[in-house]
Amino acid sequence: MENKLMLLAVLALVTVSAVVLVNTANDLFSSGDLKSDVTSEETIPTDDASCQAQYGGHISYSEYYGLCACDQGYLFNATENKCEKANTTWCQTHYGRNIYYDKASNDCLCKSGYLFDTKNSKCVKPTTSWCKSAYGKNISYDKTVNDCVCNKGYLFDDSKQSCAKGTATFCKNKYGKNISYNKDLGYCSCDSGYSFNAATNKCER
Repeated sequence: MENKLMLLAVLALVTVSAVVLVNTANDLFSSGDLKSDVTSEETIPTDDASCQAQYGGHISYSEYYGLCACDQGYLFNATENKCEKANTTWCQTHYGRNIYYDKASNDCLCKSGYLFDTKNSKCVKPTTSWCKSAYGKNISYDKTVNDCVCNKGYLFDDSKQSCAKGTATFCKNKYGKNISYNKDLGYCSCDSGYSFNAATNKCER
């Protein structure tokens, strides 16, 4: 959604088989409380004072993300030049109905049974037809996870915009050597003796 810091959460490690889970369409998610892009005219903030000088109040510097982050209960406005008080009304004003403000995540989230559209501009009721129109063929809507999921034998490509045929070559191109495509599980799996390192996006000993 609006989290302008791209949090790539598509990888999940299954301890026993060191399986890399990449089979979800909603793996790119942004949080409205983070400022991720800095234009050439802007000075890159490095502390609370520089964040507040650039964006006003209700903001501080996040050492974890290396970005300016709105304080709890505030989110960046549409132009990302200041933090505004957030609540469900605020979320619906920016993203339409079928959305609410979640205090725990300090973000606007789609209501149950809805997903953000591909432009992260509103929440839509997903169906297999909608998933195919958004991501192409070889994908279906999975009600159990409320998401668009690649069909068996397919994985999301690097752009996360379509499902590609799962092969060993695909896995190695995406994650480097020491990984293969597990046809039975439908995922890229680290070879025996290796485990997936999310920091490097590779399988390592």
